[in-house]
Formats: sequence, C-alpha cells, structure tokens
Amino acid sequence: MTNIFNFLKNGYFTLIKRKELFSVSIINSFLIVSMNYCLQRVLPFIVSFPSMFGYVYTLLLLILLGISYIISIFFVGVMIHISNKKVSLSSSFEFVETKFGTLVLGNLLYLLFFVLTMLSYIVLEKIEFFIFLIIETFFVTKLIFFPYAIIIENKKASESFKRSYEITENHWWDTFALILIFIAVPFFISSAYTYFSGIYSLDEIYFAILFLSNLFLIPWQAASFVNAYKSFRNVKKI
Repeated sequence: MTNIFNFLKNGYFTLIKRKELFSVSIINSFLIVSMNYCLQRVLPFIVSFPSMFGYVYTLLLLILLGISYIISIFFVGVMIHISNKKVSLSSSFEFVETKFGTLVLGNLLYLLFFVLTMLSYIVLEKIEFFIFLIIETFFVTKLIFFPYAIIIENKKASESFKRSYEITENHWWDTFALILIFIAVPFFISSAYTYFSGIYSLDEIYFAILFLSNLFLIPWQAASFVNAYKSFRNVKKI
C-alpha cells in the first residue's frame, strides 16, 4: 500500500506543479460530459423518432460520439506526455500528433476486451461469465499501461501491450488498486445519478459534478500512472 500512496502523492504534486494539465483537462472533461449527455439524454430521444429518421440520427450521433472519443484519446496522450516531461503545451501537442495513430489503434484493441465482455454476458451462463470476468480483469489490468509505453518509450501498438504486460510483473495488485481508486469516484457518481434519476434538479447537478470530477481525476490519474510506470520499469531493470 505504501507504493500506491506514493504514486498518488507524486501524481498530485505533478498535477499541482504542471498547470498545463488542467488546461488540457478542461477540454477533455467537456468532451466526456458531452458524450454522457448525448448517451443519457439525446440518444433516448432520437430513438423514439419514426424508423427512418431514428436510424439516421442515431447513426449520426454514434459517429459524433466516436469522433469525440478519438479526440479524447489525443488529450489524454497530451496529459501523459506533460506528466512525463516538463515541456510546453505546444511541444506536447506536436509530440502526441506523431503518436496519435498508434494511440487510437491501441485504444481500439483495448476496447475489444469490453466488446468480449458484452458478448460473453449474452452467451455464457452466470458462473461461466463470472469466471470469464476474473480472467479478463487479470489481462485488462496487465495491459493498462499500453498508452504510457507508447508515449514514454515510443512503443508501437503491439509492442506497448507487451511492454505493459512485462512491467506489471509482480505489480499486478498495485496496478489493480490504482485502477480501482480512479474508477471508484466516477462509478459512485454514475450510480447516484441512476438512483436519483427521477429528480430533475439532481440530473442537472450530475453533469456539473461529472465535469469537475473528471477535470481533477483524469490528469491526476495520468500523473500517478506515469509515476507508477517509471517505478515498475526501474524495478524491472535491476
């Protein structure tokens, strides 16, 4: 647990020192809130349209969400780069532009895990699905550092997964704990929204809280994971 607290502490100090992280996070948080708003408010509305209009508008909305997700990948890459090196915002943008295709490919490959989860939920029995989730959680945790390998060590998409798997050797529980910490708050907010969704005023507050939480948590996560990545890498070199 000492390692985890150190990663969080050092990540927080990086966040405070490098104000550029908040500049990038403002735009990224706006994208995330916009995507959530579209999924929870706009999508149910357009699905109720007559068949032809409903299909067309749903397709357009999904394309827009996909573009927003890809743009968000870019901004997260910038936050990782700023957390890794004390550089100007323009330099980070220029560097991540050269890695953008690799980051997008890596994220799409990583998303296959969640596609498999949805498919397995449909085709597997409860016990089989539970076993599948345990196995998948192991690999999702082992491969979580792939974008950090791309940005910090200039790895290609396929190499980044291998590198993430290597450096998390003997550090699986630390990595899993970090993941839990940074998904706990968004999960709590989403659960609260679902529970109180009938109260209109709370619906509006939800999006404000979601924006503020992502504004702080995502750059802190990037900085903490950069610190953890470097620590695990140095241990492997010894």
